[in-house]
Amino acid sequence: MIFHYPMDKKQKMPLYLQLYRNLRKNIREGKLEAGSRLPAIREMKEITDLSRTTVENAYQQLMMEGYIESHHKVGYFVLPLEIAEPPGPKIQAREESESYGMKTPVMENMGVDPTSFDFGLWRKLHAQILREQSGDLIRSGDVTGEMALKLQLREQLRRDRGVDCLPEQIVIGAGVQVLLGMLLPLLPDKMRRVGLEDPGFVKAQYVFEDYGWKTVKIPLVDGGMDVERLQESSSRVAYVSPSHQYPTGTVMSVAKREALLRWAESESGMIIEDDYDSYLRYSGNPIPALQGMDRNDRVVYLGSLSKLLLPSLRISYMILPMPMLKKFTSNKKRMTPSASKIDQLTLAKFIEEGHYERHLRRIRKIYRKKNTLLDELLTRDAGDLISVLGTESGVHLLLEMQKPLPVGEIVSQAYDKGIYLEEIESIDPNRQLLLFPYSGILYTKIEAVCGQLMEILKGSESDEGAVGSA
Repeated sequence: MIFHYPMDKKQKMPLYLQLYRNLRKNIREGKLEAGSRLPAIREMKEITDLSRTTVENAYQQLMMEGYIESHHKVGYFVLPLEIAEPPGPKIQAREESESYGMKTPVMENMGVDPTSFDFGLWRKLHAQILREQSGDLIRSGDVTGEMALKLQLREQLRRDRGVDCLPEQIVIGAGVQVLLGMLLPLLPDKMRRVGLEDPGFVKAQYVFEDYGWKTVKIPLVDGGMDVERLQESSSRVAYVSPSHQYPTGTVMSVAKREALLRWAESESGMIIEDDYDSYLRYSGNPIPALQGMDRNDRVVYLGSLSKLLLPSLRISYMILPMPMLKKFTSNKKRMTPSASKIDQLTLAKFIEEGHYERHLRRIRKIYRKKNTLLDELLTRDAGDLISVLGTESGVHLLLEMQKPLPVGEIVSQAYDKGIYLEEIESIDPNRQLLLFPYSGILYTKIEAVCGQLMEILKGSESDEGAVGSA
């Protein structure tokens, strides 16, 4: 039989899926009869001009669905179908063909730098885990996370962040919000009032509110949460990002950290430390974590790897104080693992072999270079329109309007041009803040993106002036 399966490399549908669907269609229509042998992978690779991996993926999918089977050292053979499908054209569902189109614009500045991640290395380590630990992978992962990753994280966090913990205190989950959802049921009802930084991480606020907590916004003073206002608020829990405050990028002083720890001890309260973006500092060294200063088991530590590695690699971690472990352990039966087991094991090997350290050094250089150029361009072109904040660390800038502007309209116009901006709410009605992520912008496109952004801002200023004079 002559096989001819034209591949359209311009389609958004993955090539392995195109090959799989071609073969499946021929099997279901009887053109490939039961017992007939498919070309060997090398043969099909030459016929279709596809990579070996692409052909293997297509064959694997067919095997999983029961269309073909593999005979060792012999080849791949078509299995008999119990339900025949008459030959003839099949009308594909509209939603199937449309699902490969873009439903929303791609935001130029979101995600990580396209050049920052070594996908080839990750695939190699991933394949190694599949080969070496296949017996373990057929079982569900630990609710608290894989011990191999916990051991690597413990050492990494001890060395880089000054975090003091045992591997058993680490809980791994698919995102900070997931981990908060695991934490909040552990805290007694009398603590269900939380002080949040203002401005701060609004998605954390949503989690607290979803669990029925009372949230109180506490203003920032001198680079951190106002501890006196926190005391007055009657909150028993404080949610803070002391090493890189979200979204301002400020660092909480040692004196304020000590005051916060004293507050937690005197109120029998708890501090939730979100160590957001602490690894990405462009001046000085990363600031040690608050958790390492805690001697009274008053700090729950949260961290995430999404912005450092890949947003799609949903691995975050939480470090519980020892007194909370017993209650957490008793609650485990109500939980299921949320972070991929194979991703955790791959990441453990990635850290163990030193790739993570090299990756951090590389992305610091990439983002420092972008940060410097963006700061120069925006400061030069914005005049007295905006102030640029948060330039010493992280992968976003905070733009503060220096005169009243229609920020909602600015966000909408930027979105239409493929630039993501986020309006940051504040209890201060006189502050207008826009979050501008820049991690995903290619360095060569920064000037163009800044030009578009300034055009929107200056156009909004003109419109606002025209309205005011009318």
